[in-house]
Amino acid sequence: MTTFKEVMVEVGDCHTTLYHLGSTPPQNPPLPLADAASYASLYSKIAALKAATYADITGQPGVMLKKLSPMFRKNDYWHYFFGTDDLPQYPGRAWEFLVPIMCTINLRVESALGAKFNINVSPLPYVLLYPFGWSNCLSLRLQGDFVLQDLADFNTSLFADKSFTIADPASGQPSKPVSVRDLFAKMSEGVRADAFGGTSANDYAPREPIMVTTIMASYKGNLKLKGLDGNEAQALLRIVKPEGPLPSGTLTDYVRRLQPNDKEKYVVMNNYGRFTWMEDRLVPVDRNYQHLRCNHNNTFNSLVHARHLYQLLTQAVNLNALPPALGTLATKANDALGTPYLYYKSASLRGFLLDPTVAAVRKKMEKFSPQKTN
Repeated sequence: MTTFKEVMVEVGDCHTTLYHLGSTPPQNPPLPLADAASYASLYSKIAALKAATYADITGQPGVMLKKLSPMFRKNDYWHYFFGTDDLPQYPGRAWEFLVPIMCTINLRVESALGAKFNINVSPLPYVLLYPFGWSNCLSLRLQGDFVLQDLADFNTSLFADKSFTIADPASGQPSKPVSVRDLFAKMSEGVRADAFGGTSANDYAPREPIMVTTIMASYKGNLKLKGLDGNEAQALLRIVKPEGPLPSGTLTDYVRRLQPNDKEKYVVMNNYGRFTWMEDRLVPVDRNYQHLRCNHNNTFNSLVHARHLYQLLTQAVNLNALPPALGTLATKANDALGTPYLYYKSASLRGFLLDPTVAAVRKKMEKFSPQKTN
């Protein structure tokens, strides 16, 4: 039986603000997100400061947002994404590539799931802020001694149980236990106030989470596809789909090998759920751990990014004509979703971008032409 000692679990949701979609935008938006020039200026200021506080930008503390940082950094992923290694160009192209802002928040979150599973759980909440919406995110580092079924039960508990507390900013006293969705709802209240006009702002957010789980280190054993038994296969499917019935069919239907015929490197995928096993990288030598962490982060961030673009288009196609700002955003989103081998290197992302539902919404976008924007 394979035993793990470290796992990363990333969870996120996806909100599309509706003020680009016909709703009235706020008169004085707290952050300049609504057009290319404003967003480029904001991103350039944040990049120059490297980590700006919300007060640096607006002159007053944020309700929820604390520090704002550039999403990109000087590494191969962003060189590939932007098509250049010229880092100073990135802020000015943030609107063109619809790159979000990374935000820390004014909340301290603790988890009780570690005691339930006899492991150490380190939660880190944050927000990815887009010109047209946001994702509440929770990064969880799991350390201890547990098996695959424990991990499946852990992912299920994230949504079934109220196992998180939020420290009161003034007193430091913890709240009553809340679930992940309770936490995300509280975060969203603050993000609306800080970025999208407060309680008057409307947004669209599907219920299904984005979830990426990566094995970072193991004590013993392996999860080679050929050697998995029925219980392990079922646990893997539950890890990528922690709520509701298990996916139909067999595990093979949801596996994408990272290399042809390689049974030791693969991703299990179901909608917005991902599980990554890279056995050769679990050997604690050289930069293997760093590679796994980068792969985990890039998979999650790319999946969030692609879902935001797709979700923006699913809402835009319901309109008869595109307002100017939305027309620009939708065109960029449509182009990005149509070029998976240009913008997205991740194998798990290509699986999503080549899905027929993505092609279908891009087909519907053909009804818009420059003459139909207003």
